[in-house]
Amino acid sequence: MGCRDLNFIAGLLIAAVLAPGCRTVGVAPGTGVPNPDPAAEESVDGHGHGRQDSPGMAGDRERLVHYRAGEGFVPNRLDVDTGTRVVLVDESGGQLDPRLGLGQQGALDPGGSDGHAAHVGHGAAHVGHAAEHSGLAERGGHADSAERAEAGGHGGHDHGGHPLWARDDSGDDSSQPRFAHTFDTSGYWRFHNAAAPSHVALVVALTPPGEKPEPLVVEPDALPSASPPEMTVEDYSALLSDTEKVREYMRSYGPEETLELLRLGEVETGLDCHGSAHHLGRMAFAEYGAAAASGLAETCQSGMRHGVMEQLFVGRGIANLADDVDALCPDASDAFGRHQCFHGVGHGVMAWTAYELEDALGICGRLSDESGQRSCYSGVFMENVVSGLSGAVGQRSAYVNAEDPHYPCNALPERYVNDCYWYQTSQMLTVFNQDLGRVADACMEAPASSRRSCFGSYGRDVGAVHRRNPYLVVQYCRLPESLMHRGHCIDGAARTLFWDSTQQDAGVALCAEVDESIVAEACWQSIVNQAHAVAPDLEPFCARLPARWRKRCLAR
Repeated sequence: MGCRDLNFIAGLLIAAVLAPGCRTVGVAPGTGVPNPDPAAEESVDGHGHGRQDSPGMAGDRERLVHYRAGEGFVPNRLDVDTGTRVVLVDESGGQLDPRLGLGQQGALDPGGSDGHAAHVGHGAAHVGHAAEHSGLAERGGHADSAERAEAGGHGGHDHGGHPLWARDDSGDDSSQPRFAHTFDTSGYWRFHNAAAPSHVALVVALTPPGEKPEPLVVEPDALPSASPPEMTVEDYSALLSDTEKVREYMRSYGPEETLELLRLGEVETGLDCHGSAHHLGRMAFAEYGAAAASGLAETCQSGMRHGVMEQLFVGRGIANLADDVDALCPDASDAFGRHQCFHGVGHGVMAWTAYELEDALGICGRLSDESGQRSCYSGVFMENVVSGLSGAVGQRSAYVNAEDPHYPCNALPERYVNDCYWYQTSQMLTVFNQDLGRVADACMEAPASSRRSCFGSYGRDVGAVHRRNPYLVVQYCRLPESLMHRGHCIDGAARTLFWDSTQQDAGVALCAEVDESIVAEACWQSIVNQAHAVAPDLEPFCARLPARWRKRCLAR
């Protein structure tokens, strides 16, 4: 594989490519959305799943799951409070060998050494939970969110082929072996039968109402800081290709300096820094706690901020979600940073819920304001996209379909459709074998109200892949027949190329290439909006624009 191919793949990581698997998205009765809000009646847990009184009850702090050779685990999803002891009862005549994590596809190291193929350290996967929960049996796999941790993780449990369950001899019937584990850490835990790997189940352990972790305290002085050495191109390439080297630099020079090195490395090498920045954010939060969120730059497409928010959930879960988010996210005066922070929450909850899309969207719905919820939804859909590409790290999202370029957007309640389509063209590229013309045609098949999102997503993909060639970006944005949709494409590309204040040149260069007046106006408007969000000094930037845009650029 040559450098051009690697850069193409790296570009699609930002664009978040999906992969095969399919599942129907269910809705909570009477709500029109996947999960009820926290005010739902007590018979339903915080994610819209009823507490199962039968066959799983065995006392207030113990629940039973039965394993039968012809059926698998019954029930195959169990929602419990943390501290609950779950007992597996083997009714198969000794055919049960329960293991944590992935069944059919095998397991990987937590965190991986991955080279950030999908910017996450996902590993174990499963084939599904109860058909009555989703409306259809699973056809794809989910990641075990325990694999997400960069340090510590879910109580230090073993992964993959190692046992989670201890033999339990307390049962009355010796012909039915029992295995038990107490789920003290909140999270989504997948396990399978090593003797029949297609038999997979899920335990969701949530902190009981009223129990919350200590409030987060952001102490910026807790972060190390030192001047890094002079870097060569080879040094930058090594840093962007080695997660452990990122950790080494973080500990030696501090997260802020390391993030800047990642940004410079992308400029010098052409390698994507977004994935490495995700790793840096997760490692920084694992090592320094809430201090990792202080003074974050939005470089590398806000990858570090996303990673910090992802790691937040590994140790703290969602019991104190609103307060945790308020502590870590910028206030409303920094609209761009706040959006990226809530977007990072979406990444985090999607991974923490082990890629249960319905659950993740429901958790986003708990956030206090509509804008934050929408930003969170966008992170959920991007994480779903990213997980779909991550066959290299051992799992596929169940919420994609190799035959349907519009899934899951076409199976969602209307509330989520636009946010879904903002990432959907990356899936379309996979379905259509990178044929951009067919992707443009598919966007025309999207609901009329979502075509702007779809063509914006298409432009984001084009900009990510051809970030160093604005001429090609413009040519690909000519593929849609409508000038309006070409404008949406160029807007999506401009947002990708001019992300932070260091990328002003790229934004101006793109717009200067556009010769169709309507499309050019969309481009200039896009980069002016972005300059207002991220540029520390508008005057030098605005002075570079066509005369008709300078006054508008300076007007806040």
